[in-house]
Amino acid sequence: MSTLTSIYVSPSISPLVPPPPSLWSCCVNKSSTLLLCTGASSTVLLYSFSPDVSLLADLTSLIPSSENNTIRCGSFDPSSSSSPSPSSSGLCRFAVGSFSGAVHLLTPDARLGTLEGPSSEIKSVAYTPSGTLLAATSRDKSCWIWEASTSDPVAVLQGHGGDVKCCLFLGEVKLATGGYDGRA
Repeated sequence: MSTLTSIYVSPSISPLVPPPPSLWSCCVNKSSTLLLCTGASSTVLLYSFSPDVSLLADLTSLIPSSENNTIRCGSFDPSSSSSPSPSSSGLCRFAVGSFSGAVHLLTPDARLGTLEGPSSEIKSVAYTPSGTLLAATSRDKSCWIWEASTSDPVAVLQGHGGDVKCCLFLGEVKLATGGYDGRA
């Protein structure tokens, strides 16, 4: 399996500067003004699209040093601010999932907490459209769901026969998952 080593952003078709190390995932916030990239060596990078693409923050140091691991995936909390700096609506928030099985809750300048539960690599993370729930899928064949505001576990789904690769909320109450077992 190969990993991304460069990301090109249209229309300029120029690489991100500074160039990130090997990347596993990228996502944009709801207003498409911020880009979150995750990857090897606990890499978590936050870029701005406004007015030009630029690195806003290298959040790698917010990941515990004991977890010198790949950060596999990320997702912006859609209920949080679209601004990377403090504003009347607060800071933007996002979740990142690691190979260790932890889900870290971050802002551009702090780690708010760590959700634990899955016993293996986190494959994907996703918020409901309102940001009230956060789901994470894992290599341990599970999908955990937490209440985003309290970090309390709501459910653990275990219907897959293999790694659960992805998840996506379809509205506030339906969750789609997909895995290596060919089931969704």
